[in-house]
Amino acid sequence: MIRADGGMSGNSFFMQFQADILDIAVDVPVIRETTALGAAYMAAVGLGTFTRREEIEKRWKRYRRYEPQMSRQNREALLGRWKQAVDRAKGWERS
Repeated sequence: MIRADGGMSGNSFFMQFQADILDIAVDVPVIRETTALGAAYMAAVGLGTFTRREEIEKRWKRYRRYEPQMSRQNREALLGRWKQAVDRAKGWERS
């Protein structure tokens, strides 16, 4: 399982596609802007509000989990096309 956050975590199509293409569950938190939340938690640690990592970890709450639904055949076909696109994009830089 991986955890996603930020603006794109609100895009259901993208989160499902991530779960499908990576073949792993993707969890989205209730509070999506976890970078800002992490900074606030670190400030709280500095102030002594939190003294143990577990105190912060237990506050993470899942909003939604996206389970892989794509067939292996479709996933491999898409990954193959992506690799072709990356290969075609190489070599465009100028010396």
